[in-house]
Amino acid sequence: MTLFNFPDELSARQEIHDLLLRYCRGIDRLDQELIDSCYATDSWDDHGYWKGGGKEFGGFITESLRQRAIITSHTIGNSLIEFESEFAARGETYTMAYLRRQDVDERQWLDQFFGRYVDRFVRLQGQWLIARRVVIHDWSIATDLSATASFPVKIGTFEQGKRNHDDLSYRNTMH
Repeated sequence: MTLFNFPDELSARQEIHDLLLRYCRGIDRLDQELIDSCYATDSWDDHGYWKGGGKEFGGFITESLRQRAIITSHTIGNSLIEFESEFAARGETYTMAYLRRQDVDERQWLDQFFGRYVDRFVRLQGQWLIARRVVIHDWSIATDLSATASFPVKIGTFEQGKRNHDDLSYRNTMH
């Protein structure tokens, strides 16, 4: 339930949605600068295995994923935003994270995490930012990929995603 009805509420909702999307992009592209830009200076993040300043989370997660994941894909689903004022809001956003990794025995796994971001957002200097985040775990599963059949489409025919600024999404032009 929205407590305030201010003239720019729809654009504020869109700005918060875009913030959540930028965060996911930053994680999957290992873009620490983009992740850091999503958090307020004095923010707090509780990812279960990480509890600390939001501005420090970007460095931690990009290094962690660089070492333990082959590729990741973070998505968001339902998002309920409740405004406390024109400058503060609370949010609950469903998230799905997929992580492909290889274990010490060189078996590949697909880890799937389903949960929610419970956020407090603040608007500072005209920009919505994450002030506090707690990641709620709802359920997860790990699948041994060595036991599954291969994908039926020729994957090599697609533009391949990259975990850096060489990814197509960062380029100004499409080919």
